[in-house]
Amino acid sequence: MYPYHQYESVVLFFERAAEDPLVSHIKIVQYRVARKVAHHAGADAGGDAG
Repeated sequence: MYPYHQYESVVLFFERAAEDPLVSHIKIVQYRVARKVAHHAGADAGGDAG
């Protein structure tokens, strides 16, 4: 029932990429975002990693 699928695999992808020193960029397209979106704590990890 899209768009209600689980997103654990996507979150895991970003968390691993944020910790990988060989990853310098991730390009994504964000669309259909609700007005009130829960912020994921791992979303800032990439910036914190350097």
